[in-house]
Formats: sequence, C-alpha cells, structure tokens
Amino acid sequence: TVFLRSSNRIYVRHCTFQSSYTWYSITTVSSGNIEILNCTFADVYSTDRNGAIRVDFSINITTISGCTFQGNIISAGLISISNSNGRMHITNCTFQNSTGSHFAINVTGSRESIYITDCVFQNNVAPLISIESSGPIKIADCIFRNNNMIQISTHCSDDVNISNSTFQDNSNYGMLITMSNSSSGISIADCNFVNNTVTFVINAELIEHI
Repeated sequence: TVFLRSSNRIYVRHCTFQSSYTWYSITTVSSGNIEILNCTFADVYSTDRNGAIRVDFSINITTISGCTFQGNIISAGLISISNSNGRMHITNCTFQNSTGSHFAINVTGSRESIYITDCVFQNNVAPLISIESSGPIKIADCIFRNNNMIQISTHCSDDVNISNSTFQDNSNYGMLITMSNSSSGISIADCNFVNNTVTFVINAELIEHI
C-alpha cells in the first residue's frame, strides 16, 4: 500500500497492485495534480477501509488513465473520491470480472467536473458508477457489457451528459441508469442499448435528449 500526501504533483505509473487486503493500494491527499497511469489492480478486496484508489481533498486535477481493474471484490468503492474541489478524469480504463455489493467508482462531495471516458466495464457482478456532485458529469465513449446490477447512478445539481456509449447484455432487477435532482439538464445522446434485461433502462427526473 502507498500513502501519498503532498502540496505538489503526485505521479504513480506502471505499477501492479495484487491481492491487497490492507487499506487502499494508493491513498492520496494533495493540493497538486494527481496522475495514476497504466497501473493494474487485481484481486483487491475493497471494504470501507481499503480498495484500489482513494483520493481525498484534491483541489486540482486528478487523472486515472490506462489502468486495469480485474478480479476485485467490491464491498465499498474500488475507486473512492471524496470532498474534491478539483476536476476528475477517469479515461481508457478497464473494469472487469469483479464482484460485490458497492460501486466500483464512488464519488461523493465533488464540486467540480467529472469525466469518465473511453472506459470498458465488462463481466462484473457489482454496481459500477455512483456520483454525487455539484459539478457537471460527463460519461462518454464507454462500453458496458455483460454486467449484473445497476450501471450508473448520479445525484447532481449541474449538467449530466451520457453520450456515444454502448450498454449491451446487462441485467438488473431494477434500473440500468438512474439520475436524480439535477437542477440543470440531463442529456443522453447517441447511445446504444442492446439486449439488456432490466425493469427500467433509464429512470431520471429530466431528460433533454434521448
């Protein structure tokens, strides 16, 4: 496990974290930019006190890119981001073959923009993305395939945009996507929903475009 506290930049690159059961594999508290690039997290057991990545009190840009999350047990956020005043970018990551009852990506108390782009979520038996934010949310160019449980849950007071993404062969007794309390707008555009077994594909208070 790695604990990093800094007022400057934090970089973690080309590392492998496997069979982790103690605290988070990477924990950061920083007022500078944070980059976690091309890392692998495998067989991580995520509870309320440990997981793959924890980011607290970031005020600049946090980037998680090119990472693979595979075969993990999710009992809390695999990626946990809280109390952030900085922008969040999760891009070109793969989440696969994980199980659990809590979200793989769990964001709370964010006050800036959150982007999840070009990611693949496949063969997971766990809920995937939960975001509570007062800043805008963009999920684009992602693939959600053969997952069980809810895919995306947002609670946001700014714009929520989901675009150019594919949802295929997923199942859930409830909803595939749920959005609530957006005082601005909710947009779902240019997405493909194919062969999903769910009660509701989308549950939202306001949808501008489908």
